[in-house]
Amino acid sequence: MKTEIEYLIILNAVPGIGNATARKLLTRFGSAEKIFKLTEKELAASGCLSKKMLESFFAFAKDSFLEREQKLIDKHNVQVIACTDEAYPETLREIPDAPLVLYVKGNLSAQDISSIAIVGSRRASIYGLSVARQLAMQLADYDIRVVSGMARGIDTAAHQGIIAAKGNTIAVLGNGLNHIYPAENKNLFDDIVQHGAVISEFSMDTRPKPHNFPRRNRIISGLARGVIVVEAAERSGALITADFALEQGREVYAVPGNINTLTSKGVNHLIKQGAKLMTSLEDVLEDLPALKTRNSVNANANAKPSQEVPSGLSDQEQEIYQRLMQGPIHIDDLLGTTRIAIPQMTSVLLNLEMKKIIKQLPGKIFTRA
Repeated sequence: MKTEIEYLIILNAVPGIGNATARKLLTRFGSAEKIFKLTEKELAASGCLSKKMLESFFAFAKDSFLEREQKLIDKHNVQVIACTDEAYPETLREIPDAPLVLYVKGNLSAQDISSIAIVGSRRASIYGLSVARQLAMQLADYDIRVVSGMARGIDTAAHQGIIAAKGNTIAVLGNGLNHIYPAENKNLFDDIVQHGAVISEFSMDTRPKPHNFPRRNRIISGLARGVIVVEAAERSGALITADFALEQGREVYAVPGNINTLTSKGVNHLIKQGAKLMTSLEDVLEDLPALKTRNSVNANANAKPSQEVPSGLSDQEQEIYQRLMQGPIHIDDLLGTTRIAIPQMTSVLLNLEMKKIIKQLPGKIFTRA
């Protein structure tokens, strides 16, 4: 005998029936179980489904989808949370088109943690990647969780930054959790699971198709109190997230960019349209004062080591160490803010690691040991 959550999993996966239609059915009949126990005549009489939808619904109801789905859920140690569960995020429950179910790998239970989304271009500049990482690290100091989409570019940098600062993060995927996309983010996927959760509304074996990503963006903004757009071209998916955020009553912040750069055209347009110009994290904290209260335990845990430079370092080692005294930094940012060329940089970093003066974190981020 199936449970309500199992009926919801099936309803969520019926081809041709989207989230809005599924919610209409639930409102009409009260539960997913009742929907699946209706005859074709009874369901047709509701007027909720077209003839094509009815055919798809009853064909899928006879399929062995649930058995296959449960095997994948068990294989990947995934939890499925229904929109009616207490564990379902309250901020997400507030939005009009909240997902029926969430597939969760990791820990989503920290309901008391406030969240900010950081999104932007997949083809980000070194400047954009640096800004995303630094903002994420700073948010960790305030016990603020970072939500993003684990895409290449800005998303990846934001996740890497907060993980480096030992903060909490959520990645919202546009595919099922049986697939990792992009494939090169396999290690990042694992790191996010250890420092938060990877989630999706899509059935386990759903592949990363283009039309899935705009739909998942409403979840990114729905989980957050505000959305920071770091870099975005004129037709970037990040702008879709910003639009969802405005519809959901969230604050939207845009980091200004070079007027001659394609990846800045979208964010600069957002600013022209009334998005809040963001030049530092204080711009967010001033608007959302509830986020500004530091968690004293977290602040102590992230206390910086001694500000003294170790003796016996070469000039290049000193230059790198002094830069790391300002906080963890990605290797690309080190290259951009020091006078050291790539071949020498790799050698100097290795020497400092061997001396146990610095250490490398996931995502080629370096910090003092």
